[in-house]
Amino acid sequence: MPTQDDLLPLSRWRAALGRAHTGGSPSGTSLVKALLGDPTAPRWIPQLPAQELYYAIQEIGLADAGELLALASTEQMQSFFDLALWHGAEFELAPADEWFEALVDLGPEKLLQYIRALDPELVALYLRRHARVFDVTIEQPPEEPEGHYYPTPDGFFLLDILAPGEAGKRVERLCDWLYRANLDFGRQVAMAAKWELDSELEEMAYRWRSGRMADLGYVDYYDALELYRWLDPTSVKIGEGTADVASGEWSPEVLPVALTVVTGAPGSFLGRALAAIGESDELVRLHNALLVLANQMMSADRVEPGDLPATHRALDGMAASLALGLEFVSRSDPRLAAEALRTIALSRLFRLGMTLTLKLKQAATKLMQHGWVSLLPGQLTLLDAPHRNALDAVLARRPRYSLNQTTRPFASLRDLAEIAALIEDAAQQSLIVQRGLGVEARLLEEAALQGCSPARPLITIATLACTVAANALLDRPPALVPLAPGDLRRLRDQATEAGQLTVATRTRLRSLWTQRLREREVALPATWESWVDRWLAHLERTLAPSTVGAPGGDPRNVTGLLVHVE
Repeated sequence: MPTQDDLLPLSRWRAALGRAHTGGSPSGTSLVKALLGDPTAPRWIPQLPAQELYYAIQEIGLADAGELLALASTEQMQSFFDLALWHGAEFELAPADEWFEALVDLGPEKLLQYIRALDPELVALYLRRHARVFDVTIEQPPEEPEGHYYPTPDGFFLLDILAPGEAGKRVERLCDWLYRANLDFGRQVAMAAKWELDSELEEMAYRWRSGRMADLGYVDYYDALELYRWLDPTSVKIGEGTADVASGEWSPEVLPVALTVVTGAPGSFLGRALAAIGESDELVRLHNALLVLANQMMSADRVEPGDLPATHRALDGMAASLALGLEFVSRSDPRLAAEALRTIALSRLFRLGMTLTLKLKQAATKLMQHGWVSLLPGQLTLLDAPHRNALDAVLARRPRYSLNQTTRPFASLRDLAEIAALIEDAAQQSLIVQRGLGVEARLLEEAALQGCSPARPLITIATLACTVAANALLDRPPALVPLAPGDLRRLRDQATEAGQLTVATRTRLRSLWTQRLREREVALPATWESWVDRWLAHLERTLAPSTVGAPGGDPRNVTGLLVHVE
C-alpha cells in the first residue's frame, strides 16, 4: 500500500499536469513536458488512472504520444482500447487502425507485452476485418488474392490482406512481430481469426469490455438514467449517512485532470467545498466517487469515452449540478458543504441539483402551455430576447442556463433565481400587452393578418408594442392596426434623426406606454423600464435607413412592425 510519502509526490506531479490543462486549450508540447519532464515520470505514469492518461493522450494526439504509451501499464493499455475502439456495442475499425499502428511502432517486445493484455477475441476480430485467413494444411487458397498474400512465419496460414499500401504493411508487421515474439500466441490469434465468426468475436469482446467499463461506473444506459430521476429536495440532509463507501485501501484511481480542473475551478462553490476538506483519505474517497459518478452520467447521456469535446461538456454539467445541490443543502456555506460531501452520496447531490433545474423547467412548461407566449402551439414565438433564449434553454432535455449570450449548465442558486425571474417576467409581458396595451388575441389570428408582414412565427411582443406606438406617432389611435407601406418612410422621417430615435420620440413613447397601462389600471412591473428600453431599441432597429425608405425597398423586409403589404 502506498505511503503518505508516495501520495504527496504523486499529488504534486498531477498538479503540474493540471496546470498544463488550465492554461487554456493545452498543446501537445505542454502536455508532453508536463508528463515527461519530471525524472520520476516513469514511476508515476503507470499509477495514473487509465482515463486520465487516455485523455492526455487524446489531447496530445496519438501520433505524438509514443513515449507515453511506452510507459503505460498493461492494464492502462487495455483500458485505452476499451475507451477508444467502441461506439455503443459496435467495434470501430478506424480508431482500431490508429491504436494498433501505435503499438506496432513501439517494437516487437512492447507490442507483445500490450497485445497479450488485450482480449484475444479483439485482436482476432481486428485481423478478420483486414484479411481472409486460409489454413494451408487443410485447404487450397485461391490462385489470385483479393489483396495480397502474406504467409505466417509458422507456415500454417496464408493471409489475404485486403488493406492496400501502408495499412496492409501494418497488418503484416503486426502478425510477423506477434509470431516472432511468441509463436503460440500468434498462432492462437490466426486460428481464431480463421474459424470464429465476426459476430461471435465482437459479442465476446464487447462482453469482456462491458464488465471492465462497469467497474469504472459505465453502467447500462437504462440503469444510469437513475441519475436523472426526480428527488424530493427536502429529503436530502447533511449527516444522513448515505456517503459513498471508501475502498479498502488507498487507490490511485482519482479524477481525470479535466474533471480536477472543472471541480476545483477557483471560485466555484464545489471547488471551495472540496478545498475545505483536509483529510487525504477523504479526498481520495471523494475522487473515486466523482470518477464513478462522471462515468455513470456519461452512460446516461450516451457520451462515448473517446469523444473528448462531449466528455468535457458532460464533466462541466456534472460539476455544475453537484455545486447546485451542495449550495442548496448547505445554504451556501462552504463549511457545511464540506460536511455534506462527507455524509451524502454524490449521486444524491447530483440528483438534487438536477431536480432544482427540473422544477424550473416545470414552470417554463406551464407558461408555454397556459401563457400567451406564442401564436403557434408548443413554441415561444412571441417572446423576445433574452426571454425566448432563456426559456428555450430551460425547456431543453437537460435544462440549461442562458443569459447575456452565455449558455451553460445551471451551477448556482443565483442562476436559478435569474431564470425564474425571467420566466415570471415573460408571464407578465403577455398579460400587460393584452390588458395594458389592448392587444387582443383575435387580432393576431391567421385570417386577421392576411396580407400582412412579418409572418406570424416572426411576430413578437416587441412587434406588437411598437406597432401600437407607431400608430400613435402617426397621430392615430394607439391600437394594433397594421401600417401601410407608405407609413414607413413618414414614420422614419418623423421619429428618427441620423438613424436614431429622437429624444422627443423616446419621451413621447415612454409616456404613451406608461399612460396606457395606468388608464387600464394595470400595475407597472418592477422591470418596466427595461421593457421600454428594449422596445425603443427594437423600433430604432426597425426604422434603420437600410430597410425603411431605401430606394426600391420592399416593405416585406421590415419585420419589426406589422405592415399590410398586399
